[in-house]
Amino acid sequence: MSRCLVVLGMHRSGTSCVTRMLHHLGVYLGENYCTEPMASNLIGHWEARDVVAINDEILSQSGGTWQNVPASLAWNTDCENRMSRLLAQFAARPLFGWKDPRTTITFPAWQRHLPDYALLACVRHPWAVAQSLAVRDGLDLEEGLRLWTIYNQHLLRHVATAKHVFWFPYDQSQAVVHAHLQRLCEHLQLRWNCETAALFNPYLCHNRVDDRELVGTEALSLYEKLVNMSRASLGAQTDAWTPPISVISDSLPDKPLLGEQNIAVSREQTLHEVLRQVNAAQQMQTRRMQALERAAAASLERMAALEERLTRSIEYSTKIEQRLFDLQSRMPSTVIRRWLGRIPGLRPAYHVLRRASATGSARRKGRTIEINEEAESQGGPAELCA
Repeated sequence: MSRCLVVLGMHRSGTSCVTRMLHHLGVYLGENYCTEPMASNLIGHWEARDVVAINDEILSQSGGTWQNVPASLAWNTDCENRMSRLLAQFAARPLFGWKDPRTTITFPAWQRHLPDYALLACVRHPWAVAQSLAVRDGLDLEEGLRLWTIYNQHLLRHVATAKHVFWFPYDQSQAVVHAHLQRLCEHLQLRWNCETAALFNPYLCHNRVDDRELVGTEALSLYEKLVNMSRASLGAQTDAWTPPISVISDSLPDKPLLGEQNIAVSREQTLHEVLRQVNAAQQMQTRRMQALERAAAASLERMAALEERLTRSIEYSTKIEQRLFDLQSRMPSTVIRRWLGRIPGLRPAYHVLRRASATGSARRKGRTIEINEEAESQGGPAELCA
């Protein structure tokens, strides 16, 4: 039986970071997920596009969006069938999962189709999330804090009823984050390794936070509750709750350490990876443009050849028409009738040429050639009139 891991958490809370790590650990994310680096996320969003489309549809049918969270959910049979088909494709793998922050709101719709699942809850300080949303989406800080509170209230309800819950406290120390992911790997029977550990880059968690701005607010109280729940899940593996890494950054040495790596080294690795992916995308676009240019050149050559053939055909038809007029001017109509009756197939061809000539009201040497419909109907040629 396949196992399912659902990544939940507010936007800008490290869901992309941890999903990228899960991919390297062997969790199947489907065939249609987004990994391209973007200005809003240098490592890619790692979202399943099919899941995003279904979640957007559920939110739309519920009268909301990811920014305007509906009070209740509603979805039709089509959404239900799309979820069933997608999960059936996922279930062909022994371990699968997906990430889309919207699932934090729409999870009740998916939960009906998941007999056995585990949740990975991503948590980040509300002030850091609000700052990140202000940069990415232009939201004011109050709106960002409001959204953070709504999403994490939903997250708290989901983890309260789930059988298997794991945590990813994005703005905690590297040692704490690694401890949580090692616990997850033990449960899923995955092998934790140094390569995957190096993918967690606290440098990307760069928004500074200040609890003084949130003293007495529901957001700060909810954040502390979630962090304490994550700490309790580790048991004796941690001695005490640590404040977000961006809060204690002022107390770090001039050259802060990132576990065994320097932050600058991790930053350089991230930038190199982004540059590599951008260069690969540019090379692919260049190859596609070159292929299109070759196809366009070949099409132009074929069109030129067809145009040349058409010109030759017109010239040949003009010569035939010239010769016909010459013959008509030299031969009496009685001779033409006689020859038309003797040579099989000549009469129809003659009439076709005559009609074509008459349609253009061709004039030759001051003579006007007109079609005598009565003569043609009797099988003879048209009369030649001066």
